[in-house]
Amino acid sequence: MTELFTIFKLNEADAERLASSTDDPHNHDFEELIIGVDGEIEHFIDFKSAIFSSPFVSFVTKGKVHSVLTKLKNGRFCHWVIQFKS
Repeated sequence: MTELFTIFKLNEADAERLASSTDDPHNHDFEELIIGVDGEIEHFIDFKSAIFSSPFVSFVTKGKVHSVLTKLKNGRFCHWVIQFKS
């Protein structure tokens, strides 16, 4: 990531696209805050998997190995993601 921070919104189409792709465990050189307004994620972090159903906030520290599987909830999905350099 070259910017100081980025903020973006994920909707139902994004969730379906991401759910159909492979998200192998990976890490980042930045911090990441995921704010779930609608929908769910299955978050693999610290070598454990957990399902987070909205509303929720999930913080992933720089360098933490993780992966995310997005899921619609009642046909809806709205998540905000804030990525920033520490």
